[in-house]
Amino acid sequence: MSDTDRSQTMIVVIGEFTRAPGSASASLHEYLAGDFPNVVRAVADQFLIQRLVVTTRVPDEGIDSFGAERGWSEAPDAVVQWAFSDEADALRAMSAGRSDGPFSTPQLDALADPARRSLFAAREVLVSDAMPDDERWSGRLGGEAPVKLVVQNWKRPDLTFDQFTDHWRDVHGVMVDQLGAAMGYRRYVQSHRVVSTSIDEAARRASTRPSPDGGLTEVWFTNQATMHSEMASEAGRAASVHFANDEGNFINPPSMTVFLARERLEFDRS
Repeated sequence: MSDTDRSQTMIVVIGEFTRAPGSASASLHEYLAGDFPNVVRAVADQFLIQRLVVTTRVPDEGIDSFGAERGWSEAPDAVVQWAFSDEADALRAMSAGRSDGPFSTPQLDALADPARRSLFAAREVLVSDAMPDDERWSGRLGGEAPVKLVVQNWKRPDLTFDQFTDHWRDVHGVMVDQLGAAMGYRRYVQSHRVVSTSIDEAARRASTRPSPDGGLTEVWFTNQATMHSEMASEAGRAASVHFANDEGNFINPPSMTVFLARERLEFDRS
């Protein structure tokens, strides 16, 4: 099985975190990229965690304005992704409880806003990929890490989950695969929410706010400057219009969020 095939069979538990009121996002980011991965490593065997990725927000006026102009919601400061081999392993970890599981620590509770935390399980769908792993994780070697857009996807209220997912994957995803390179897209992944009553119940117990009812979109770019130049190009602007025109067919704008980020692969045992 290839690395791509293995990734798409895994279940990823996705947590969103926002800095606590009165604190700086830098403190949250420092903990998530420092001590927190060591805590997760210590229980990785116990909870059968295969991979840990920490994604922290990068200030970007253009991307922040992009969301605001569309009437989208305020984005979180970080996203953490714990990967498991299957739904059973993910459910076992999610059912362990806030104090005993791998998804929280006392320090994280102090640094992250307790009212703005959500957790959900998803299955990654790799739509397009032109970014080798050694480039994607180049930040670990001291180089300039690529940047990625992180978008919480909420379905249009009048659509069923299947209708939303079908359009997101088979219509919008195909459009991105065909036109995304014009905007500088190097890699595009949709994380489709897992439909499971047991997992949803465990996620609700671990969350203090609703998690996205559709899933997560991630789009990688070579770097921040290249992203802006490609988006501002004639071809990039034309592609953006196509994407925006399709958004109303399946998403719920007031609930959507977007932010620019860099990610770190903390460990991968898969």
